Amino acid sequence: MFSNLHGQLGMIYSHLDENEKAYSYLHQAISFDETNVLNWINLATLELKLGKGDSCMQICERVLSFDPTHERAIVLKGDLHHSCG
Repeated sequence: MFSNLHGQLGMIYSHLDENEKAYSYLHQAISFDETNVLNWINLATLELKLGKGDSCMQICERVLSFDPTHERAIVLKGDLHHSCG
């Protein structure tokens, strides 16, 4: 429950471009439940938004190690490759 709540708050702050708060809430969400893939994906999306490509890639690889067909992780990796040239 706390994981979902903090994850949702993180995404709200991300949409408001309050990235420091978003980052904090997403990390808290993950600390409550490290198996919540949605929070990992949302953190990867934020990392990509902030230009932290290495971290985004690591998170995507982590998600894909649990679920090799996770569509959003695959798309994020493609976005990352596209943005890097």
